[in-house]
Amino acid sequence: PTPPSPASPNPRIILTGAGFDTRAYRLTGGRWFEFDDPALIAFKEARLSAASAPNPLVRTAVTFAGSTPDEYLGPLAGQDAALLVIEGVSMHLPDALLGSLARSVGRLLPRATIVADLMSPAFVTRFSSGLHRELAAMGARFAERTTHPGRPFEEAGYHVVACSSIVERSLQAGTTRIPRWLLNSLCRE
Repeated sequence: PTPPSPASPNPRIILTGAGFDTRAYRLTGGRWFEFDDPALIAFKEARLSAASAPNPLVRTAVTFAGSTPDEYLGPLAGQDAALLVIEGVSMHLPDALLGSLARSVGRLLPRATIVADLMSPAFVTRFSSGLHRELAAMGARFAERTTHPGRPFEEAGYHVVACSSIVERSLQAGTTRIPRWLLNSLCRE
């Protein structure tokens, strides 16, 4: 499906694992839905209320390990070309839960486009071990993973339309200066 564009009248943008995302305040248009941990939603709401967003915004507290995606996405079921964003949370969800999420989206939002940041096990090992240690010290853990986190989405019938690495994006933005051959060889993950 084609993702909603700025020209789409009031597209639905669903943020699973919204964290401290502020796009509903910064971008024009859309109906925004944020899902995240109850403590994080409460913290965010106390500092930047959903009611103060210039776009319609609904926040829902979800314990991902204790809820099924059908439970929190069910009320949003529809045939529109919604956009589902999964950023900053996929590394914490085990493969089975990622698969459940992908299957639920396919059933409940069959025309939705999924945009996700997915860290392969090799990327975590090679580039994120320090981040992993810091998050673990704060009580957050990465899910144990032996295969690429895109596999549960592929098994649910999704396919990659576009893919970009963090290193490649930083190179394009001019914030990292490394030779292209290094990006295409050692930094492929």
